[in-house]
Amino acid sequence: MKKALLLFSMVLVLTPVLSYGQNRQVEGVEAVKLPCFAANNTIEFHLSSGLKKGKTYWFGEGFAQAYTSETGAQLVVICSSKYRTPALQGKHYVVTSQDGKKREGKIRKTDYLWREEDFFGFIVYYTKVNEYEKELFDSLIDQIVALIKKE
Repeated sequence: MKKALLLFSMVLVLTPVLSYGQNRQVEGVEAVKLPCFAANNTIEFHLSSGLKKGKTYWFGEGFAQAYTSETGAQLVVICSSKYRTPALQGKHYVVTSQDGKKREGKIRKTDYLWREEDFFGFIVYYTKVNEYEKELFDSLIDQIVALIKKE
């Protein structure tokens, strides 16, 4: 009986983690809502049908959720109040433009582009994006809404 009760309790605890975030498909565009308990807010955005949800990476105070296109371009959402900023660091990330919490640039020795933006405890970036996909990925980030919970 104790084992059954323990197993049932574990299922109740892990179910929200295993199906994290709410996704709805509407006319080929997926509406995504990710709550970030570490930053006490929620982020909402829409994915085009060409992006596939990848793994969710959990770490001490948050998570990172990746979405990948068929070409290998990636959109990543990081939820953490303690994650280092900027998230994309190193010599291979050449900054071509910076405006407040928005940075963008090129990946050294490639034709790939990247962009990073900070949204109240969420960091959203894309990387390995070619020139043809840039408009799509920019529009994904530009349409993001961060909702701060009222206490």
